[in-house]
Amino acid sequence: MNRLGATALLLMVSACCMAQVNYPFPHQNASWGHIWSVYNVSNGNISFNTTYVSTLGDTMINDTVYIKTNSAELFLREANDRKVWLRQGNIERLLYDFDAEAGDTVEVFNLDFNIQIPRRIDSVGLITLNNGQTRKIWYTNRIEEPWWPYSGGGYWNLDPVVWIEGIGSNAGLFQPAGVTLNDAAFWLSCFKIGDTLVYGEACVIVDVQDVPEPARVVIFPNPSNGHFTIHCNHQAVDETEITIINNLGQIVHRENIETQQHHLRLHHLPIGMYTVQFRNTHQAVQTKLMIQR
Repeated sequence: MNRLGATALLLMVSACCMAQVNYPFPHQNASWGHIWSVYNVSNGNISFNTTYVSTLGDTMINDTVYIKTNSAELFLREANDRKVWLRQGNIERLLYDFDAEAGDTVEVFNLDFNIQIPRRIDSVGLITLNNGQTRKIWYTNRIEEPWWPYSGGGYWNLDPVVWIEGIGSNAGLFQPAGVTLNDAAFWLSCFKIGDTLVYGEACVIVDVQDVPEPARVVIFPNPSNGHFTIHCNHQAVDETEITIINNLGQIVHRENIETQQHHLRLHHLPIGMYTVQFRNTHQAVQTKLMIQR
């Protein structure tokens, strides 16, 4: 075999090996930080709290190895077929399928609602995390079923919901379907292994209840694919203008908001980091938005 052929074969083998790298759920020393925001309809304030899920090593239940979590009744198990199961009490339910392909429908368990919910896999891609790792990412979408009792009224879906290999959903570790309430939101803010921040922003415990000042603004999901929701308290709504600026300092979008929950569909924006400014006659608030696909 000549040198060119040997080089080509080596590249093919390397690419094959790289493609087969899997990132399972860590069995210990990992933590998921979640932000829980609740809108108080009586005074227009938003309260924020951070909750954590941690893995604490292996345990044996009925001759099966499970991953212990800091919740005494919740255990995780990742099978050889890359399905992740959640055991609660004596019942085991499917949480994720990291072997699913585009076009598949996966019925997953949403812990908060204690119900199986079907998700359609729209596409499967790659995401580069804070630590430089490249992992698979599944873009999922809801399926409106006639029997689905929470498709309207006071319930809504946090879309797009993505699953990241070895991490879980951007809506929360135990929320693979991303269903939440109109007056509340829950999402994954960070994922750490030891002291290494793998996904999201700094894992800082927040415990703020009914803060009237200053204006508070949350964008979720963040990162998003360009479809996201802005949730703000009444101080941030008062005649507020939203300005979105790219990393070149160019204004790429501007509009006024009049409600405390505002949906934006900006799929035309390229992937990257954006600055989102909120200005009214009283104050200005600035935050970051990551768009990735």
